Amino acid sequence: MSISFANKLKLVRTAIGKNQQFFADILDIPVEQYLAYESGEREVCAEELKAICSHPDCLRYTLWVMTDQTNALAGQIAPGDPSPLKLNEQTNQKSSFDYQFIETTEEALQLFCQLDWFIPNSKTANFNNCARLLLKDLKGVIELHYQTKEDETT
Repeated sequence: MSISFANKLKLVRTAIGKNQQFFADILDIPVEQYLAYESGEREVCAEELKAICSHPDCLRYTLWVMTDQTNALAGQIAPGDPSPLKLNEQTNQKSSFDYQFIETTEEALQLFCQLDWFIPNSKTANFNNCARLLLKDLKGVIELHYQTKEDETT
């Protein structure tokens, strides 16, 4: 599911904690004109898009704004994604249960696709996000399972 450019503008703006006047100032336009961009009533021209994406506060979202893709290792994220620094900390903890669960789940999801068990939407499929969501949903069950096993052995 691709997000409209108007919604992307709003997400980036709120992610960096700025108001609509701030973006209007970046673009050197009246705030009413910027509001028309955010509401989808008016399209942003290439020059304005470049001004937004090249602003220091917005640089980390440029790839996502332009292509719907992210590359956290290159510092390119979407609003709401963990910062590349936090992602790097997680990578350094490769022995952690969470990291291993996410890695193994991503590999399993990719295998399921190769076996044609399901076909992901190539525009929005993000196995890492799927694995993180599964971990979030299953972590309590897994912890309870191991706690019960531990209680049985003592």
